[in-house]
Amino acid sequence: MSMGTFLQRLNEIVTGHGFIKEVPIPLSACVATGASAPALSGNVLLMSFDADDESISIPFQVPLDYDESKDELCVVITAELTTGDNSTNAIALDLDQVERARPGESATDDMTSDTTSDSQGVAITVEQYSFDLSGLSLQVGDVLTIEIDAQETGTAVAAVYGAAVRYRSCIVPFNRGAERSDITNKITND
Repeated sequence: MSMGTFLQRLNEIVTGHGFIKEVPIPLSACVATGASAPALSGNVLLMSFDADDESISIPFQVPLDYDESKDELCVVITAELTTGDNSTNAIALDLDQVERARPGESATDDMTSDTTSDSQGVAITVEQYSFDLSGLSLQVGDVLTIEIDAQETGTAVAAVYGAAVRYRSCIVPFNRGAERSDITNKITND
C-alpha cells in the first residue's frame, strides 16, 4: 500500500474499539503436569494428554497495549485427538484455574469462577479451542498463569500444538495517564 492510499484510507478506521491482537505462547514456556513435556514429534513440537487431570500451565503477562477499558482476553489452544474416536475414547479440555499476580498486591489464587468458559471436546482434526477470560478486571502488567486440564475417557490421546492469547488492544500503550516523558524517564533510568 502506498503512502497516498494509506492516507486516503485513514478515514475508514473505526475508532474507539481498538483491535484484536494475538500473542503466541511458546510451548517451551508452558509447564506440563502429568502431560508430556514439550517434545519433537517428527518436525513438530507438541505436548500430549492421555489421562484425566493432566494439565498445562500457560504463563502470560498482560502487555502494555491491553485495552483495560474493554477487558477482553482469551487463551487459544491448538490441538487434535490423535488416537480415539471422540465418542467412547475422547478428551475434553477444561479451563481449570486462572491465577493473577498484580504488582503491589497479593497474588489472587483462582479466578476461574469469574469466567464463562466451558469444557470443549477435542476433535480428530487440528482445531483451535478458545477459553474466555474477559471481564476479570485485568490491568497492564498483571501476570497470569492459565491452567488447562484434560478430562479423558477410554484410551484417547490429544496432541497440543500451540497456545496463544488473544486480546483487545489499544492503538497505543494503555498508560493510565502517565506523561510520555515519565515513561521515557522510567525506561532509561531503570
